[in-house]
Formats: sequence, C-alpha cells, structure tokens
Amino acid sequence: MKLNHTIVFALLLSLSGCDFYKTQQTKEIVAVVNEHVLYEEDIKKVFPSNLSEEDSIIFVKSFIDDWAMDNILMDNAKFNLPLKEQERYEKMVDKYRSELFNRRRQKV
Repeated sequence: MKLNHTIVFALLLSLSGCDFYKTQQTKEIVAVVNEHVLYEEDIKKVFPSNLSEEDSIIFVKSFIDDWAMDNILMDNAKFNLPLKEQERYEKMVDKYRSELFNRRRQKV
C-alpha cells in the first residue's frame, strides 16, 4: 500500500512539472531596454482614443522613444551613483510616495 502512495505521489510530482498543464500567459513585447520590458498592454493603457492612423503611429513611436530614453537615463544614473546614495534616494522616494497617498486620503 505504501508503494502505491509513493508511485501516485511521484506521478503527480512529474505531471506538475509538465508544461502541458501550466497556463501560459503571453504578453506582446513591444520594446526591451536592458532589463526593462514594455508590453503592448502598457501602451494601450495610455493610448488616446479617436486618433487617426498617422497620429496613432506618431503617438506610439513617441511613447516608445520616451519610455526607452527614461529607462536608459535612469539605469545610467543608478550605475553612476554609489550604493549608499541610491539607498538614500530610494528612502526619499518612499517617503514622498507615502506623503502623497496620505495627503490624498485626507482630502477624500
């Protein structure tokens, strides 16, 4: 009886690692900069409605260019800052984020 449980357990364990049973989430990648990935859904979130085809192309190209440049500049800035300074900035950003949300909460 113990052998049957071991076999069943081994079978279930091997099936859990099988890609067949895993749900695959496929997101359409639009651009990659270093370790940053821009997905189509990210653009759709900010895409204005009622643009002509030409304006849509201009908007998307501009959005991707701005996104890429922001990430390149941020990565270069982090690369050139000592770790202690980066940690200090992260603490300042966290404090500012907290203050923003708290002020917004007080207004509601």
